[in-house]
Amino acid sequence: MSALASSERFRALRLGAMADCWQRQEASLDPRSAAERVAELLDAQEAAKADSALKCGHRRAAVSVSSARLEDVRYVRGRGLTPPIVDALKSWEWVRAKKNLIITGETGRGKTWLSSAIANEALRAKFKVRWFDVRGFLQQWYDEESQGMLGKFFAEVSRADVLVLDRWAAQPIDAHGVARLEDLVSAREAVASLVVCSTAPPEDWVAWLGGGAAAKGIVDRLMSRANRIELKGASQR
Repeated sequence: MSALASSERFRALRLGAMADCWQRQEASLDPRSAAERVAELLDAQEAAKADSALKCGHRRAAVSVSSARLEDVRYVRGRGLTPPIVDALKSWEWVRAKKNLIITGETGRGKTWLSSAIANEALRAKFKVRWFDVRGFLQQWYDEESQGMLGKFFAEVSRADVLVLDRWAAQPIDAHGVARLEDLVSAREAVASLVVCSTAPPEDWVAWLGGGAAAKGIVDRLMSRANRIELKGASQR
């Protein structure tokens, strides 16, 4: 069988990376053993599959800043972000322990960028990730609910190992929105990690949520199993 015919059979089996690798091997008259060449073919296909899964995860996650990387964190004295903190984030022990992460700080301190970097790294670590700002999350909830698709949407969100909610407490919220956030936070408590980004400190969240038992319950559930990063210093913009 010719090299071209073999390549076409690989492609017919949807093994495009193996086909490309095979063609390179044949074109270079690769002198290695069959076992070595097959191992390279399998490595190429596995790498392509992992890359495809990562791209699919990024599309589904809809991370705000897709280019953000923890390796690009700027360590500025007094900012509240140090190499040991970032190393602890990258260990993913907090995700495996189902803990939340609270990121607070004034506007421009890098909350969205940092949480985007965390989300992007989590995707590369093969965790399931979803990203929303609070307003967008609630709007999608209402849309899915009106179309009778809420169960599917909620199941998908619930499966995320890391769920980011940006702009928490940034805009007024009505009782219906509070109830939806209560459903979400209750469903994920000790089950999966929430990353919450807010310009408001946690002590202000109960008032934002309208006070009362539901508001206190949401905040208690978020904070009882949470690590916190408070970003300080000058604006990073």
